[in-house]
Amino acid sequence: MKRAYVILAFHAHEPLWDLPNELIALVDDPEIRDAIRGENYVLKRVREERDIYAHLVQMAESLGAPVTLDITNELLVQLAWYIPETFQNLAAAYKNGTIYPLYTHAHHTHAALLTSDEIADDLRLNVGLLHNVMGVPEPRHSGAFPTEGSVDVAKLAAYKDSGMEYIVFPHLSDRKAHFIVDGKGDIQYRAFAVGPDMLALPRHFPVSQYIWRPITRYDPEGVKNQGYILGRYWVFAEEYRNKSYIPFPISWEEAVAEYTAVLENALTESPDQGLILYIQDLELMDFGDIALRIMEQAWKNVISKKIAEVHFMTPDEYLESLGDMAKLPRVRFHQISWAPEIRLVLRYDGHYPPLNAGKFRDVDLDTAVFKQLPFVFWEPGRFLINIYGAILDAFGMPRRLAVDAALLHDTRYAVPRFDFKDQVALHYRLMKRACNWGWRPEEGRQKRPFLHGYRLSELFLGTAPEDSAFAGTRYVHPGDTNYVGAERILEFLLDTRFDYLRAGIEEGGLAGEQKEAALLEIKRGQSHRVIATEFIHRALEASYFVESAATPDGKGETLNRLIRELKGYCREVFVATDHIQRAWGYISDLDSMVLTMYQHLYEIYPPKFPTVFKELFPEEWKMRKNPKLL
Repeated sequence: MKRAYVILAFHAHEPLWDLPNELIALVDDPEIRDAIRGENYVLKRVREERDIYAHLVQMAESLGAPVTLDITNELLVQLAWYIPETFQNLAAAYKNGTIYPLYTHAHHTHAALLTSDEIADDLRLNVGLLHNVMGVPEPRHSGAFPTEGSVDVAKLAAYKDSGMEYIVFPHLSDRKAHFIVDGKGDIQYRAFAVGPDMLALPRHFPVSQYIWRPITRYDPEGVKNQGYILGRYWVFAEEYRNKSYIPFPISWEEAVAEYTAVLENALTESPDQGLILYIQDLELMDFGDIALRIMEQAWKNVISKKIAEVHFMTPDEYLESLGDMAKLPRVRFHQISWAPEIRLVLRYDGHYPPLNAGKFRDVDLDTAVFKQLPFVFWEPGRFLINIYGAILDAFGMPRRLAVDAALLHDTRYAVPRFDFKDQVALHYRLMKRACNWGWRPEEGRQKRPFLHGYRLSELFLGTAPEDSAFAGTRYVHPGDTNYVGAERILEFLLDTRFDYLRAGIEEGGLAGEQKEAALLEIKRGQSHRVIATEFIHRALEASYFVESAATPDGKGETLNRLIRELKGYCREVFVATDHIQRAWGYISDLDSMVLTMYQHLYEIYPPKFPTVFKELFPEEWKMRKNPKLL
């Protein structure tokens, strides 16, 4: 009987839920101080007595399988603060070998927005928290999961230089990424080489991603609020291709049987000693407990069929089974992500069909967008990031943090307690968090990068340390396009939301004072959006004066003007978004509004951001159609 090597890996992240509230408390501006505060979902799950980490350990023990886990610093410190027993139980599971450590970006930061130095720094902090604070034993072979499975070949050396021997790699498809394979060998069921002598362990796409099929069909009411409204519009790729809906709901037994069939097919297709690597978010957008139950039963079912001799293992064990690694094929690529996946995504800028959906309204988004722009979900953050990056450089601010993971943990990310440079670096790093910009950034997370930008501006306009007294002498203009982009993204960060809210309010039966109040919030939000545009226009104008100033004092004075305009822009976007949240508060029929919102987004196709990108970066877009593969 052939052998199949199986790695069960999970990615765990929760943003620092209370940090925005703590930063807001430092601000004098009354409209920011009165902003709607976000809920702490770590504490919410504690109240609901839902411990996904205990479920993970229970599943591992039931299957007799070690599980691999990468977990961000942001989540680990919250577990230590709020549910220390869970933190200690996780540490114990790492120590007894039930959980194997995989590293990741400490702050869920995304490759589209990071420098190589910042990637190395985020890895340093993740390694430091796991081993120096949590006491996790070091693996024999260090490896990393890049946030959102997103890998940029130009930044791979950051992983190698950080001591990583391998990365977990998204599955390769010529429909969604440019790549070439040098040499012969299996790149679906075996490791391969990438970049500067790095090993890549390929994520098995169906085993990892098809867990969503039975969940979506088993609990269609539960997934509706995330935009997966079965029977209303097409959700899965075969619905697009066949132009018909799949049946739902299904029973629990049918859900388990569906995933069992996925595992059975993977084991049947796997060669002898082939690797089947599952990696998916542990929380799975709040459906992690259902996923673990389905997985556990499905694996037991398929093992009993004896299709192959299943060996659950750690990456350490798999790497040591490989033999001569020099004979492995090498993959040359440009950029790759684990997006798109098997269900559609309805983002603030419109409709993104799933992988392999084919043409929808005469456009195949896989090849027309994702293949050229694999980081499309996170690219909208580049404008704000690049503008503030030039400010940091002008002040001579390092991108790396001087603090270590233990201090961040022990101080509970008390940002104002750090020295000036670390405050700046930390705000700037947290602006680059993937969930600020990614798949479905709701309004609370959308406000975060603009709050960090506002606080960065306040820091630079305040008292800087003596060694930045020459600020402004090294200012390098990031390019007009970044300022234009900062304006253009408001078309979907704000305008799209205003549109579907107004439509839902008009059609959803709101009347009287409630309707007037909700529409007034939209009107106020639109006013702030107009002012945000004026601020970013003035910021662009001010940026020219920084470059043209003849003396250091002149540069410093004009730089301060630029920072004031950027502070105003961030404030207005933050407050406009807050008014959107307030308008939601007047909606009595939330189900109807959610339906209106997603139907509105479904009709926006092709989605807006790729068009904006092509208009702003025509030369880069041309390069991306035939990128250099390394």
